Amino acid sequence: STPRRTRAQSSDDARRARIVIMMFGLNSIVKTNMPVAPGRTLELMDIGQFCADHFKIQNVELQSNYFPSTEMSWLRDFKTTLDRTKSKVVQINLEFGAGLNMAAESPSGRLQMIDLHRVWIDKAVFLGCTRLLLNQGIPTAENKALLISNYQAVASIARAKGILVASENRNAP
Repeated sequence: STPRRTRAQSSDDARRARIVIMMFGLNSIVKTNMPVAPGRTLELMDIGQFCADHFKIQNVELQSNYFPSTEMSWLRDFKTTLDRTKSKVVQINLEFGAGLNMAAESPSGRLQMIDLHRVWIDKAVFLGCTRLLLNQGIPTAENKALLISNYQAVASIARAKGILVASENRNAP
C-alpha cells in the first residue's frame, strides 16, 4: 500500500464515518416487527452486518418500534453483534403511540410519556447511542406551552446522561 493509497483510503473512511443509514429507508426489506412479506428478509439483529457489507457504512439510525425486545439480554446480544462489524446506533427515533409523545396532555399521560422516554434514554446509553429523535405529536398554538414543557423535561433527563435530543418539523398546522 502506497502512502497515496493509504491517504485516499483514510479520506474515504472519514467520509463514510459521517454517513448514517436510516433503517426506515430499508423498510421494505425489514422483517422484524413488520407484516410478513417475501421481500422482508432483514432482521434487526443483522442491521450492522448488512450496512457494513452492502454500503460500507457502520452508522445506523433505528426506529424504536423495530426493536423486537428491549430486554437487556437481547440488547446485550444486539450490541455484541454491532460491535463485531464496528457498527453503532447513532440515533433512535422514538415512535410511541398517541398520548406518549411530546404532546401528552393529561398529567398521568405526561408522567407515562416521561417515564417511557427515561427507559429509552437508558437503553440508548447502553447501546452507545448519543441521540434520540423525539416524536412531537401534533403541535398546535393551544399546546405550544405544554410541548415546550414536555421537551424540557425529557431533554433535561437526556442531557444528564449525555444524550442529545432532536425533533423533526412535521405535523405542523
